[in-house]
Amino acid sequence: MPVYIGGIETHIGASIGTAVATTPTCTPDQLITNADLALYEVTRSGRRHARAFDQSMRDRYDATQQLIVDLQDAVAQQTFEPHFQPQISVKTGQLTGFEILARWPHPALGLLGPDDFMDLALESHLLDKIDAIVCLKGLCTNRVPTARLRPNFRSTPLPRSCTTLNS
Repeated sequence: MPVYIGGIETHIGASIGTAVATTPTCTPDQLITNADLALYEVTRSGRRHARAFDQSMRDRYDATQQLIVDLQDAVAQQTFEPHFQPQISVKTGQLTGFEILARWPHPALGLLGPDDFMDLALESHLLDKIDAIVCLKGLCTNRVPTARLRPNFRSTPLPRSCTTLNS
């Protein structure tokens, strides 16, 4: 039902995250954090709903936080790897170059592709650093079967990419 404020029709909605202390040792801070996690789930799934905290929310949050720490470590250690995707001319069918794609050899999860870490990299402000690592490693490798390379950096909303092209 609309609410009128100063003659202007306004629609007001609410998203609610709740948590219940299930143990006597649950602190107020834990309770608030759990309710925040439930609220995050509501807003992530479309808003205007209510959701009660359950342990799976905490497990997902903890896993994401660990992945962010691992991502920061991977950037510091420059462990990202370039993988090359051929670019073929639609007109001629000839190889015109290679796109350098980021892969992350995670110590516990194995080789991760961009879908597994790019959103976190963007949120953590690490995307530019990952781009630089992968592009530099890609340009410095001798695995690219071309005589001469020149970088062609192009920015797209997500993910950014570095492309090497035949000259």
